[in-house]
Amino acid sequence: MEALHYKLHMFETPIDGTTIVLCDNEAVVLNTTHSESTIKCIHKSIAYHQLRKAQAAGFVRVGFMWSMENLAGMLTKL
Repeated sequence: MEALHYKLHMFETPIDGTTIVLCDNEAVVLNTTHSESTIKCIHKSIAYHQLRKAQAAGFVRVGFMWSMENLAGMLTKL
């Protein structure tokens, strides 16, 4: 998302507000929204902390969406 925001900025496209990320995994939403959660894998930990930093800065907001309502998710499953 940071790369996309940077690219849009380079094209002089204005971006207003925060980026909303919707996922169908409740554990992911809980881990990213509660500061007391911990991640044990190093590679997941790096991405987790990057997302937490972006969320604290108001750059990203993570939310939950049911799989049946996610039209983009239907394209990724057989």
